[in-house]
Amino acid sequence: ENLTMELFGPGEGPSGINDGTACAYMPGFTKDVDADTHFPSEIVTYTFGISNLTVDTFTGLSLVDTLTYDANWISDSVAVQPNCTGSFTSIGTGDLLGGTPEVSLDQKTLRITDMVVPSASQTCFSIQAQILSDAQAEKVSNQASLTNLPSTFGITLYSDFPSSIVPNDATPHTILAGVNVGDFIFEDQNGNGVYQPGNGD
Repeated sequence: ENLTMELFGPGEGPSGINDGTACAYMPGFTKDVDADTHFPSEIVTYTFGISNLTVDTFTGLSLVDTLTYDANWISDSVAVQPNCTGSFTSIGTGDLLGGTPEVSLDQKTLRITDMVVPSASQTCFSIQAQILSDAQAEKVSNQASLTNLPSTFGITLYSDFPSSIVPNDATPHTILAGVNVGDFIFEDQNGNGVYQPGNGD
């Protein structure tokens, strides 16, 4: 079958794929982020998990991930430092399930084409992006879609943030800007995503 993953945007969560809420024999796809918060110029590591617990091998898979916030993909960071949890197996650096990675000229879009997902497999790999030095403070929420699945699986599967209990939810993190972490303890005091100096209580 031909598959395409499109991502719009990894933290440890429940073991397994998709929060443990999905059918055990459904294909699964997660996207995790290395921290809840980041600062301008920092590197963000995303870890992708792909599971195929069916008896069929999926071929021709294409992953597409477009960054919609103030960050760029690091083109030579594909499959660095995998952080697999649960039953996942780290694949070799640069392997990417046989796929070919490519970053667009503006460094916003990552494509990995011609991936093959074997039957009865759970694999992961990590890719990095760098936040721009002049990035604005904001809550970022990124999600992926896996399309062209067999109709048995509903054609499209959306990526899941494994640290939450909500199935198929986007992967969140917050960019903090204009703060000096050496001077203050910064807190989101009212839950609106804006961090202000606090006392740590």
